[in-house]
Amino acid sequence: MNQAQWPVKPYTFARPRTHAMPWGSQDMVVGDPFGKRWVLIDAISA
Repeated sequence: MNQAQWPVKPYTFARPRTHAMPWGSQDMVVGDPFGKRWVLIDAISA
């Protein structure tokens, strides 16, 4: 599932965003109202 398929809701926090990293992995960052961040990483396949 890519980011365009995610349901869009008017939440200020916990809105996942993906980032393509220069070394080839895809990182998804999810924030919460307390300032914490969860970073989920799709590892590089060699």
